[in-house]
Amino acid sequence: MGPQVDLVSYQGTPCAGGTGLATTKAAFKYWFMENGMIRTWLELNSWSRLPRDHPHIVPFDAVVLDPHVDDLNYRYGMMHQDIAARNLVIDGNDNLRIFDFNYSIMIDKHYTPERDDLKGVIFTLYEIITLDEHFRDVPHDQQDSEAVLKMKWEKHPDVKLDADVQESRDVLDSWVTERKAKEFFKRADTWVRWPFVPKPPAVAMPIYDHDRKVTGTKMHSIRCLPRKDLVAMGQELWKWERPASYNLAEALAKQKIPQEEAKTEGAELEDANGEID
Repeated sequence: MGPQVDLVSYQGTPCAGGTGLATTKAAFKYWFMENGMIRTWLELNSWSRLPRDHPHIVPFDAVVLDPHVDDLNYRYGMMHQDIAARNLVIDGNDNLRIFDFNYSIMIDKHYTPERDDLKGVIFTLYEIITLDEHFRDVPHDQQDSEAVLKMKWEKHPDVKLDADVQESRDVLDSWVTERKAKEFFKRADTWVRWPFVPKPPAVAMPIYDHDRKVTGTKMHSIRCLPRKDLVAMGQELWKWERPASYNLAEALAKQKIPQEEAKTEGAELEDANGEID
């Protein structure tokens, strides 16, 4: 499907209350960076706590996005914070679904107006119709969704719509007016909760001298053990490699990068991937 994401299939389903299908397909994010641990924790905990039997929510892999996103915000007290065309898919029944919850937060604990889902919906519809994404090319606190609403939207020639642009705007404007008139998010019993990421356990880490030779070990709390440290300590590790999702030389050629730099970049990419176990 793209770098760091594979489409996989497996027999049955590993999740509770599974579909009962003989084969399950899933988007698999296989590559992990230590500095993404907190986002991954938020995504897994928030997404997995959404009900499996809700008429507009599917189990874990995606959430159905109704025209108002109000269930997600008001009923479950969750803000997605990254509503964009890249995070939307349409299923076989023409249902619009949203995924990628690694920026989701509990509204009563971490809400900020800069990343309100209201703004995300406005920007997304505008971008789908016009293919103009420059309004989100600035920091979140500088993104002006009100300016987008005041503009006349012009459909991009390459875009095919099943409704007139003004009809889409009428629906959006009506919802925005209704949403702004609502009482601010009030906590309810239906709001989902999840704990903050726990402190990782302490593990043995190598102590190096000035020549980068291991002189001993020390116990240290760390979320991800660098591969080079495991190798230095003579520890067993799982070496997991997959075929490249694209041809590096062709990709660099399109960017007009000289071959000498291409070789260097290829080596750096190999080293970077080697740091993650």
